[in-house]
Formats: sequence, C-alpha cells, structure tokens
Amino acid sequence: MHVEFGADGPLDKREARLLGRYGVLRPIPVQISERERDGRVIVSADLALAALANGDYVLEVTAARNGAEVKKFVPIRVVR
Repeated sequence: MHVEFGADGPLDKREARLLGRYGVLRPIPVQISERERDGRVIVSADLALAALANGDYVLEVTAARNGAEVKKFVPIRVVR
C-alpha cells in the first residue's frame, strides 16, 4: 500500500506505524520517505499488506515542522 501526503516544507520529523483495530501497535514495518515534487514536499508511506491477517487496521503518519506536529490516520481493511 502506498499513501502520500503534501507538506508545507521540509520536515523536522516524520514517522509511520501500523495500529491494530483497538490501537495496539503492530510489529509490521512502515517505510516512510520525503521528496520534493513540483516545488512541494511529499511524504510517502509504504506498507506491505501480505503479512496482515483479515481485519481492520490504521496507518498512523506523524509529521512535524517548526515545532508543530500533525498526525494523519488512514483506515485499512484487509479482506482475502
């Protein structure tokens, strides 16, 4: 799964993690990166879904710039 968010400028902090249905941290790595496209900073999060069982999850992406922190939550439902 690939998710992108726009940012107002270079970030001081960026991280992502996968949470289970009730907010429990799942030990699945989430790759996060930052790049510039057309003069705008893009934050990308990539998650391999193959290791996940059927169920509901939340991808939590945290970004901070100049002391201001923003969190984005992306719901995921895995069905096979």
